[in-house]
Amino acid sequence: MDSETADDIKRHFDAVTGGLRSEMLGVAEGLRSEFGALRDEIRAVDEKSDRRFDELKGHFNVIGESLRSEIRTVAEGFVSTNERLDRMGSATSERFGELEVMIRLSFGELERRIQ
Repeated sequence: MDSETADDIKRHFDAVTGGLRSEMLGVAEGLRSEFGALRDEIRAVDEKSDRRFDELKGHFNVIGESLRSEIRTVAEGFVSTNERLDRMGSATSERFGELEVMIRLSFGELERRIQ
């Protein structure tokens, strides 16, 4: 192989190598750009998710407070109902006691009349 052919081959490889290098740099730059855009989208989604999470957290806090208030109201009603039932039970026991005394007196009177 003569030196002129070797130089031609070298120039050809240099040109091909330069073209490939240029293409690879273009592809790398495109990938950098795509990854940058993807990174920005992920950040935007993360920020939006964080805001949505904060909104939901606030919403559930409001619901939790409302439920606490309603549970407190039910508990107070339960206590009040128990107190009324206790009073009613005491009054009923007292009335049954009075009724028992009246029945004993009546039966005692009836027994006295029979004898």
